[in-house]
Amino acid sequence: MKEQEKTQEAPKAGSVPEGSASPRNEQGQEAKGEPKGEPKGEPKETFIRLAADFENYKKRTQKEFSEQRAFGKREILEKLLSLSDTFELGLASAKDAKPEVLRGLLMIKGQLAEILKSEGAVKFGEAGENFDPFRHEAIEFAEGSAQNDGKIEAVIQCGYSLPGGKILRHATVRVFKDGNNTQNRSEDSGIKKEDNEGDGEE
Repeated sequence: MKEQEKTQEAPKAGSVPEGSASPRNEQGQEAKGEPKGEPKGEPKETFIRLAADFENYKKRTQKEFSEQRAFGKREILEKLLSLSDTFELGLASAKDAKPEVLRGLLMIKGQLAEILKSEGAVKFGEAGENFDPFRHEAIEFAEGSAQNDGKIEAVIQCGYSLPGGKILRHATVRVFKDGNNTQNRSEDSGIKKEDNEGDGEE
């Protein structure tokens, strides 16, 4: 019995006694589990590139959304301008209406103007201004002189601009035109034409 008590059970194959260090491979890493150090997978540059692509995508979609929103807003403002023009015509023909009716119409006119202003639409176009082809559209001309040549004689329909200088609607105007200056230019052109014909005959 004593010999049997002294005899200890042999350790099983592959087992590690308690308190002993875990077996290590040739590189000094533990045999079990994933090796320590850099994680496996794609290189760091790939993740940086993907992050940059995603950021560019976000900026592009935000820009497209802003452009679509601005386009939709422009369409609504153009419809409001058309309504305002029709209302102006109705108001002009209602001068003989009762005072309370005129007050109500003027209140509606003021509300329309406030809506346009709150959305960034700024009214422009006044008589006496210099004609600007980027802001004005000349549909009529009035006889003028050298002093007022190229100035606006009357505004037929006012224009509106948006923030950033964008034109929502050009102002349609009647412009002064110096008749003498135009005649002189025509005469000069005729003289030059005759001179050129005379040179060709020689």
